[in-house]
Amino acid sequence: QHTRDAEVLKNLVNYFGCGKYSVRSGGPLYGDYLVTKFNDIKCVIIPFLMKYQLQGAKSRRGDFLALKEAVQLMENNNASLTKESFEKIKQMVSRKNS
Repeated sequence: QHTRDAEVLKNLVNYFGCGKYSVRSGGPLYGDYLVTKFNDIKCVIIPFLMKYQLQGAKSRRGDFLALKEAVQLMENNNASLTKESFEKIKQMVSRKNS
């Protein structure tokens, strides 16, 4: 997001009670809301996005479905990925970024 939206992203940290706001290293004009703890993604972010579904291109491309599938793979492996699960997640990310 553009830094003009920094307050919105910082408020996400407060609203969800997890994650952090970070200015992108590639330039000072952009920032991100980052959630890196597996449990926060699984128990906070995914349930929120299931209740309040994404609109637009992100929902049509299946990014959220790929995230849910990756979390399920990790959960099934106790958050420790097998080589096969890791390769499957890499393929999902590759499709998402294409």
